[in-house]
Amino acid sequence: PAFDRLGWSAAAGEPDKVGTLRATLAQALGTTGADTEVRARAAELHEKVLSDRTAVDPDLVGAVVSVIAYWGGPAEYEVFLDRFRNPATPQDEVRYLYALGGFRHEDLVRRTLAMALDEVRTQNSPFLVSILLANRVGGPLAWRWVVENWDRLNERIPQNSIVRALEGLSTLCTEAQARDIHAFFDGPPVRSGQRTLQQILERLDVNTALAGREGGRVAESLAG
Repeated sequence: PAFDRLGWSAAAGEPDKVGTLRATLAQALGTTGADTEVRARAAELHEKVLSDRTAVDPDLVGAVVSVIAYWGGPAEYEVFLDRFRNPATPQDEVRYLYALGGFRHEDLVRRTLAMALDEVRTQNSPFLVSILLANRVGGPLAWRWVVENWDRLNERIPQNSIVRALEGLSTLCTEAQARDIHAFFDGPPVRSGQRTLQQILERLDVNTALAGREGGRVAESLAG
């Protein structure tokens, strides 16, 4: 595999950007690419991280955590939840919190959404909700939850931050979802960050048009 040529650890004297490239490639191959070898290696490395956070190249830790969350189930979720609640460092706390938004089982998505309204700090809640909206499986569920809990979100999250929770909306790019989102914000219910909201809705429209135009072609190419 191409990743083998890049390696799983930094070489002496390599440029800093190579570490970033390594992490980006590992995450892409281990999630969207569904590369079985990368997934297996990520699982091995995460076991090392759990016992010694210095055992893995720091550039790779975030990618490894993302891969485990993407394919993880209830058992992995409990491990991540414990790491969030009992972190070794503040960085670990935030990393595992946001990684909870990457789990794709609907029951786990619901659990994480509920946390955004109580357990999670108000400065982190908007970003967690945004990640859940961008979740490939849980995104539609997360959007329905946002609509149902809009008033509670506005009570808990400062008005200058509420729009940050909506940034993941641009990934919900089916025509039906886009119409529903536009209809909800026709008012608008956002009291602060209206310009940012409009930018999010514009990205949603661009993504929806692209998906409608190229989605079938891409699917055919992958199938072939």
